[in-house]
Amino acid sequence: LATAFGNYSTNSALESELYTSHDSLQGWWRLNSTITAGTDTVKDSSGRNRDADTETAPTLNSSETPSNYIAAASNTFDGTDDYIEIGSHTLWNSIIGNATNGSSKFTLSAWIRPHSLGEGNLGRIFDFATNDVMLYIGAGTADYEVRFYTKWDGTSARWDCDSMTGNFNDWA
Repeated sequence: LATAFGNYSTNSALESELYTSHDSLQGWWRLNSTITAGTDTVKDSSGRNRDADTETAPTLNSSETPSNYIAAASNTFDGTDDYIEIGSHTLWNSIIGNATNGSSKFTLSAWIRPHSLGEGNLGRIFDFATNDVMLYIGAGTADYEVRFYTKWDGTSARWDCDSMTGNFNDWA
């Protein structure tokens, strides 16, 4: 897939043979192709067929990628109204729980390159239901710090990850 010089090409047939998701992986949206708002879906590469929809699409940008070994391009969200809808709250409540019944163990992972704190100074990375579970960036000791927010049994909690800080325009 990658040469010694960092050139990257993709072969989806080869990728599907090389990658086999773990049985518990619930979704993998690579965000490495052009998405047309209201028309295209964002393919779920986990094998669960949970393709995502969007009404206001991010923009494909080949100059912003964490590494050519990871992807040849990535999508840039405008910080105002771009988002990817990865399923209903009913679906995710059945997988990870909700504010009333508590949550199951789960892991979230993302490559981010924030240019600002985003809409409302809450640069959302993931947001499930009505802020039942949210991973986002907020003002910190550097340009931003990663924060995690959740509700259990109707009570909310926020963790500020002081050791997970970053600077705008850098990949993290």
